[in-house]
Amino acid sequence: MEPSELVYMTLTSLKAAILCLDERPPDVDKSESPKTLIQWKMYGSSGNGSQFYAYPQFAIGRQPLHIDVYIPDQTQHPPALRLLLQSSATMTCPPNHIAKLGISRHILHALAVWSSQDPEFETKYLSLPFRSRIVVQNIASHVKNIQIGLVPNQELDDELLSLEQLHEFWQSSADQKIDLAVRSIQLSSLKLVEHKNEAISIVSIPLLHDPITPFVLKIIQPDRFASNTTEMYHELKLLLSMTPHENISAWPLYIVTAPPKLGICGFILPYYHGGSLLDALSFRSTIPFLDRVRWSRQITIALLHIHTSTVAKYHADLKPDNVMLTAGGDVKLVDFEQRGGWASWIAPEVAYIWYLAVIAKSTTIPNEVTEHYKSALQRLVDTSPEAASSRDVAWTRLSPCERESSMVFALGKTLWCIFEQQPTIYTDAGQGMTREAATWVDDERSWRFPEFRRTPEEIKGLIKKCTAGADEWCGSRGRSVCIDFGRDIFVPAGDAGSTVEGSQLKTQKAAQKWWKNRVDEAEAFLEARLCGEDYNGIQAAANSRPTLWDILNELEQLEAR
Repeated sequence: MEPSELVYMTLTSLKAAILCLDERPPDVDKSESPKTLIQWKMYGSSGNGSQFYAYPQFAIGRQPLHIDVYIPDQTQHPPALRLLLQSSATMTCPPNHIAKLGISRHILHALAVWSSQDPEFETKYLSLPFRSRIVVQNIASHVKNIQIGLVPNQELDDELLSLEQLHEFWQSSADQKIDLAVRSIQLSSLKLVEHKNEAISIVSIPLLHDPITPFVLKIIQPDRFASNTTEMYHELKLLLSMTPHENISAWPLYIVTAPPKLGICGFILPYYHGGSLLDALSFRSTIPFLDRVRWSRQITIALLHIHTSTVAKYHADLKPDNVMLTAGGDVKLVDFEQRGGWASWIAPEVAYIWYLAVIAKSTTIPNEVTEHYKSALQRLVDTSPEAASSRDVAWTRLSPCERESSMVFALGKTLWCIFEQQPTIYTDAGQGMTREAATWVDDERSWRFPEFRRTPEEIKGLIKKCTAGADEWCGSRGRSVCIDFGRDIFVPAGDAGSTVEGSQLKTQKAAQKWWKNRVDEAEAFLEARLCGEDYNGIQAAANSRPTLWDILNELEQLEAR
């Protein structure tokens, strides 16, 4: 097909799609008021653009069932609709803008029409098991042609452990005895206030507290490499085992159980009214210097406590959205799943092993490839008895000093965000670009790590020492595809400065080349590690980073001036 013919067909189908989207569906009487349809609200979506957090209005104020809406991958959307509905934008759109996208509005319209056709829909919806799904089978221009269905989650109940089962499991597998004295409450006693993400929602508990008092419900996450329950139970165990600290999330207030077996499906944490550090860095026009120093000191103290005084030993995902602030502006460190973090935030000595572990655990990569990496990682596990029983070999195979150094790396990048007053490091796509990197980006007000514009010289030097070994200090080695958020275009790193977006094929090849190089480097790093050698100076860089005590001393001296 000639390019001109392809363009003509695309434009023709795009015009047809627009006409279909603009007219009222024929299966709804034109005299019928839109108010007679069941209204739905969009709270956001996951980073992969296929899982949406949409709720019918009648579900707000009822028990939080966490019934998410799943749609086909954007590659399966008709090309014209994909362009018109901005399907691809769900990958990088700020969470608070998701509801404004064409694909979100189209989904809400389809859900409203579909659900309103069943007079018993509300009853059916509210009787679904916890973490059931609404599955959208296809994306079409006319909502009458979109196939939607309810998929009850009947299997999850078999995975959930009762209080007695979880207690027995922990007591048999842990050296330290865990006191499971936290009160349990049923899911039905909670009322949904707001859905935040796939694992977090804001709820009230009117039977036990003032109805306007908010709490955080953390639940199991779907579709992870491990069992759905593994990460949540692991975090619950750590929270109940850790010695309390003023800068670390409080113990769970309640354990939440779901029918019919009353298995543990989540737990309740305090709601911190100061929001997240990411929010503060995003929306506050100015932040007093002493506040920034205080936050930095409190985060460092929290990491010291985790490293030296708790069974957790390390925090695997330090970044601004995992740092909460109290109403008084004090730090509360959260998220202890220890399932790793985005590659751009974690030290290279952790990232390389994490890359291989992701490939080894994948269910979409051919078996011969995953088996190769499983065998490679097994050699590492064989050298570390602790890693053999762990769910995160990338961290547990490190010595205590190496874990501290890896936490210092993430702390350094977090300090950069704090003192530059940037919500994130705005990483490139090749390094695991997240939607927060596309949030609140303005060419004049936002810049990438490691550019310094606001950081004092003494802190600048500290950040450089903390992030020793970071790809960003190596120039183009850390980039594959540069994202120009001001113009919303993708430019291969070799074409940086171009005003024309790279073609789909060129961008894809640039990213593929980058990731191939990274995987090759990861294998070389693993081989060197097993032989006791230092690959590419990574170990030397890790050894050169300051300790948490060193950082704390510098921050305290700065605060005392």
